[in-house]
Amino acid sequence: MVSNGWSRVHVPVPPAVAPYTVPGGAGVPPMPSAPPAVPLPTGVPEVVIRSRAELEQLRDDARQELAATEESFRAMWLDPRHRGEGLTGVLNAVLWLLGERPLAPMSNEVEDSPLPVTRSIGREQIHAEDRVFGRAWREERTEWYAGGVLRTLEWSHIQGRDRPISESF
Repeated sequence: MVSNGWSRVHVPVPPAVAPYTVPGGAGVPPMPSAPPAVPLPTGVPEVVIRSRAELEQLRDDARQELAATEESFRAMWLDPRHRGEGLTGVLNAVLWLLGERPLAPMSNEVEDSPLPVTRSIGREQIHAEDRVFGRAWREERTEWYAGGVLRTLEWSHIQGRDRPISESF
C-alpha cells in the first residue's frame, strides 16, 4: 500500500516534528530543583507595638497551651469545649504576624511582603469581628477561632489589651 499522507479516515497525518533545539547550539540551563529558601523576617509589622520577642513568647505559649491539661489552662476566656479552636486562632494569628505563616488567619490571603502590612492586619481584624459578632463571614471559621484571632490582633497593636494567654496566674 502506498501512503499519500492520508489515513483511512481521510485525516491528514502530521509530519514528524523534530525536537526543539536552541538556535546556534546553545545549551538550555537546567531548571533548579527547588526555589532557594527565603529567610524568615526579623522584625514585626509596622503597626504592631509588641516586640518580636513578645510575639515569639505568645507563639510558644499557644503551642504549650494546646497541649496543656485542664489544671494548667491559662486562656481563661475560652470555653473548655472550644479551647482547640480558640488557641488555633491565637497561634495562626501570631505566626502570621511573625511572618512564619504566609496565609492570613481569617481570609487565607497571601501577602506580597514577608510581614503583613497595616491594611491587611486591619482587614483580618474586621473579618474576625464579623465572625465573632455574627455578621456573616466564612462559616468554616468558628466564632471561637475568630475570637482567638481577634484577641491576638488587638493585643498586638492596641495598648492596654489583655494578652490572649495569661503569662501567669
